[in-house]
Amino acid sequence: MAEDGEAVRMEEAGEVERYDLSVFSSLRKTQTQQGMRHGDYLRYSKYCTRRLLRLYKSLKHTHGKGKYEKRELKACDVTEERYFLIPLMCAERVWAQAMEIKKEMENSKKWRGHRKQHMAKKLRKASKWADDFTKLCSARATSRTVLESEAYASFMKGTYLMEVEEKWQAALQQFLQTRALYEKLTRGGADGGADGGAGDSSVFIELQSEIEPVILFCKYQQQKEQGTSKLSDLQQLKDSTEGMSAHLKAQLDSLMSGAEGSAMVGEIAWRGKTVAIPGKRLVSPTSDVVAQIKKMEEDSSTSGKGAGLSEREVLEKRLGAYGSLFTMFDTVKQIIHSEKSEVAGGGASAMSAESKEQKKVLEQFERMVSGLMLESHVKRNVELIQSKYEAYIPSNKEGRRAINTTPEEMYRLYEHLKLDVFDLSELASRQGEEDEALYDECSVAMNAIKTILCFFLGEHYNTKKQDKEAFLLYNRAIEHSDRVEDSGAKVSNLFAPILAAAENISGLSRIGRCITHARACASNSVSRRESFSEQAAKEDDATETLLDNLSKPKSFVGNRKRQVCRLPPSLKSLPCQPFLLDTAIDHIKYPEVPVEKTLAEADQAGKAEEEATAASSLLGGVTSMFGWGSK
Repeated sequence: MAEDGEAVRMEEAGEVERYDLSVFSSLRKTQTQQGMRHGDYLRYSKYCTRRLLRLYKSLKHTHGKGKYEKRELKACDVTEERYFLIPLMCAERVWAQAMEIKKEMENSKKWRGHRKQHMAKKLRKASKWADDFTKLCSARATSRTVLESEAYASFMKGTYLMEVEEKWQAALQQFLQTRALYEKLTRGGADGGADGGAGDSSVFIELQSEIEPVILFCKYQQQKEQGTSKLSDLQQLKDSTEGMSAHLKAQLDSLMSGAEGSAMVGEIAWRGKTVAIPGKRLVSPTSDVVAQIKKMEEDSSTSGKGAGLSEREVLEKRLGAYGSLFTMFDTVKQIIHSEKSEVAGGGASAMSAESKEQKKVLEQFERMVSGLMLESHVKRNVELIQSKYEAYIPSNKEGRRAINTTPEEMYRLYEHLKLDVFDLSELASRQGEEDEALYDECSVAMNAIKTILCFFLGEHYNTKKQDKEAFLLYNRAIEHSDRVEDSGAKVSNLFAPILAAAENISGLSRIGRCITHARACASNSVSRRESFSEQAAKEDDATETLLDNLSKPKSFVGNRKRQVCRLPPSLKSLPCQPFLLDTAIDHIKYPEVPVEKTLAEADQAGKAEEEATAASSLLGGVTSMFGWGSK
């Protein structure tokens, strides 16, 4: 009583010294070193017992000599932070013992009732020790240590309510409170205040990820009690197994098996045809395939909206779902092949009529499964192509960077899509099971893909400035596009994105063809002019002329490379005369010139000259007649 009064007096006077303890950091380090990494609860409980004995001895908090005498740990006894470890280690010890009992219950059905009662007793003690730990910390610890102790106590209480009482609503409230405290401690650790360091924030982030599956499990159990649970919710919980305990995984597997048993299908449908599942071994994997396809269709309708996911994260999630779906398809096809080999037995000659009929049914079912798988391949490739094409910039535009999608990458993706469409057309044209509508759709889609392949191959050559090759490929892309337009066939939603992409590519191909044609013509004329000038220069350099070498004593007779002059002379480039555009000629007033007078004087002068010429010619004729003027 005196000690309690002294503690109250010190607290009222404000003289209480508070101690700091990183609860979860020390626990995480201890659990990792003492077997909890491998789920060895027995080793961890023995370690907690040994450490408690060491703490009792070093802190001189013993319980009598010889005979055990209970001694409570009070707030006034705390003189250092190691006192907080006493109730914490007690809680950890009984919790580890309870988890070990639970593991024994999972491995053996013997004494199940007794073990369940023993586990409930241990978890009840763990919850009580956690409450005592919180009370002790609230009296003598720092604010951060108090928050950690409250989070620890909430987790222990929620574990007891979930494992023993099965009160899902109350357990959910405790776990939500624990997560809220984890988030608060994470923010406090990131701030790097006086109460905690930034190194503890990573520990609380890991704890949040570990408690999230437990919260989802409690929510599912609560919805199950209310009758509003869905198989998709259970599938989502199964996908988030990171940080989940082994017992929780076992409970989840049992729930999944019960829920999947009610969701089994007896037939599959493809392109308006329905086939029953031929065999019990195929029911479960085929049901998984159908459930996965429905789940992916629901996810595609939401497209990650409301989940706070970016486009890249949504795409990665979709590709992961497609990978799981293809794994399921492979499992179904392996079972079909094993069933067919069992039915065949000693060979086709030894098969009975019933076996032949069963094999025929298996082949029909295999065709349906192959069709669904190929359609899923096409959808996956189309989604991947659409995401990559968003970052593509055509070669005739500026602003291309290294991070943009290259033509080679787009060509590779469309080549994979072409193989999938070809396999689907082969499936549609299989003898005895022809599907003309699907074959026509595949033919149209193949022409559209050829359009796109020629375009991206032309883009590859265009980036390397090989205009002739790029022009021919652009032209071929336009030809394939015209074939698609002339066919006028209607396609399903599966191939509609491919035709839309081909229509867009057709316009880009026409633009690229014009650009490469103009550039090729320009480069051709320039190259011709350069070659002609180079050839003329070479000829000029090789031939010597006499006019250029008058000062040199050389003989220019009988030598082909020596001439008197060049015939024809070498051409020289002359600058063009400028164009004169007299737009003001109609507005200029010229001076008056006596045009008529000038013309009259010119006429009179011309007539006088003609008369003088005639007179001289007549006189000359007379003198010559009479011999005048001769010498």
